[in-house]
Amino acid sequence: GAGASVAMGLCCSWKRQPLGGAVCVAGGSTIADKQSCSTPVLLVVGEKDTSFPAAVATRIQIEYGKNAELYVVPNKEQKMISSQAEMRRVMEFYSKYLVRQTNTSG
Repeated sequence: GAGASVAMGLCCSWKRQPLGGAVCVAGGSTIADKQSCSTPVLLVVGEKDTSFPAAVATRIQIEYGKNAELYVVPNKEQKMISSQAEMRRVMEFYSKYLVRQTNTSG
């Protein structure tokens, strides 16, 4: 959806260090400046989604490059995350990219 498009746009326009990661559910956007997309992104799309088909998500994943992952949910239409298996995949993605920073300066 629209939120996923905004998230992908932000990930590519953010010029500082990469963000921890973004999960885009049932949406995404084409990438104008492929060189600046350093934030990891997980695209979650339903196999039966007609508004944001898996083929479109695959094209966007390729455009985004090595920092994009695609998770196609079998037999799912355009819906938010709704199962334990889907949430597990999201959490696995976050566990790879989100780093807890601690302040040790006292």
